[in-house]
Amino acid sequence: MAQKSSSFFDKYWRESRQNRYGAYLTGYLLVVLLLLGGLNYLGNRFNKSFDSTVNQRYTLSDQTTKVAAGLTEDVRLRYFDQSANFVQARDLLSRYDDLSTRIRVDYVDIDQQPQEARAAGVTAMGEIVLSRGDRFERASALSEEEITRALVRLVREGGRKACVLQGSGEAALDSREPNGFSNLSVLLQSSSYELAGVNPLAGDRVEDSCTVVIVAGPQSNYPAATAAEIERFAIGGGGVLLMLDPPGETQGLRTEENTELVALAKRWGVEVSSNVLLSQPGTINATLLGPLTLVVNRYESHPITSTLADGVTVFPEARSLVLAEGAGSNARALFSSAANSFAAKDLKALEGEIQLSSLERGPFVLAAAGQAPGEEGTAAEAPTATEGETPAPVKKSGRFVVVGNSKWAANGSVGRYENRNLLVNMINWLAADEELISIPPKPESESTIVLSPVQLRIVNLVSLVGVPLLVVLAGVLVWLRRR
Repeated sequence: MAQKSSSFFDKYWRESRQNRYGAYLTGYLLVVLLLLGGLNYLGNRFNKSFDSTVNQRYTLSDQTTKVAAGLTEDVRLRYFDQSANFVQARDLLSRYDDLSTRIRVDYVDIDQQPQEARAAGVTAMGEIVLSRGDRFERASALSEEEITRALVRLVREGGRKACVLQGSGEAALDSREPNGFSNLSVLLQSSSYELAGVNPLAGDRVEDSCTVVIVAGPQSNYPAATAAEIERFAIGGGGVLLMLDPPGETQGLRTEENTELVALAKRWGVEVSSNVLLSQPGTINATLLGPLTLVVNRYESHPITSTLADGVTVFPEARSLVLAEGAGSNARALFSSAANSFAAKDLKALEGEIQLSSLERGPFVLAAAGQAPGEEGTAAEAPTATEGETPAPVKKSGRFVVVGNSKWAANGSVGRYENRNLLVNMINWLAADEELISIPPKPESESTIVLSPVQLRIVNLVSLVGVPLLVVLAGVLVWLRRR
């Protein structure tokens, strides 16, 4: 009887179980690889994340979402750092990139693209610059609060103008000397400020077009009319930064006591002391920076200091402030010197051997901020409107910051440590209005389990005795069953 020949399909498929299983396995692997590849593509193309934390710690706030939704022009956000440090910023900045198609986030290697960094006014690693057209804004820290504040300032209509008083011995704005203020010009212009020098002695006036008035260490006394004009500007809603150096002679230059500005600060609840501060000789800070340079690394709670954390700022040749007490004063201290600081009457008192026992010991307040008193803007002061008329807007009182030193903001110190961020924070706070929102930090969720002594003993017994006994019992049961 002739044997029937088998086909290739019968021989290698129906009669070979190994070939069939191999083909099935290959097909399954191809399907799985295609599914994983498709999911990976869709994940990269449509990058979405889910925040399962109780307080939505990894989700941008409603304020930020609202600001991004209102963008009508493209905004470019650039993070300047070394490539190895980009990872630490991507977690937050990628949320802005995904939030709106109007926001584009770029990471710029400051070593490979130094020209772009210089053009943006970047002087340190980790700086964030936002731009819209020819306007620039700077975020002082890698946090949602600071980035969103910078975004609000960037898209806000209307320019800002910083008026720096000149003519009474203040350092020139274009001076590149250590005591000059050319870096101040760079900082303000990179934050979309129009910078203007105002010389009252030459007939210039502090115009209402100024957003902030800066008094940077005058060496001679201001006329009473100039001080009155500064006060009028603050009462009208402007921001004033007073930086007053200690009176006396240093390096051949004599600084007079500015009695008019001292009196103005006192009306604002800040008494400017006529002294000069020094750190304790022999300490590390005094050895490295000099005894006349104070180091600050602790700050009071305030929007100006909210981004500094425990960062270091330095203040060479500073004087102390005393805050007035009482309901009529709203001035608040921003930071103080260390406890091992001392106050001398003037620089001459520090010549020769210093007797610390004869000097007043710190800490001393170095800077204060508050609302300028005057037109408080209450409803009672607002003009009443008759029926059918629109009520007139209530004018708000301005803000002030008083610092017992100006050299900390000069070229020689502003680029050191956190001085630059402190200066930018002060100016931005003085220029702030209702649009500059404040996003409070999200609190840590309470995840700590507190056990009573009885519960703790139970956990110890279960973990140290119960679990090992279960393992032994399971082994005995398996042994008995097999036997």
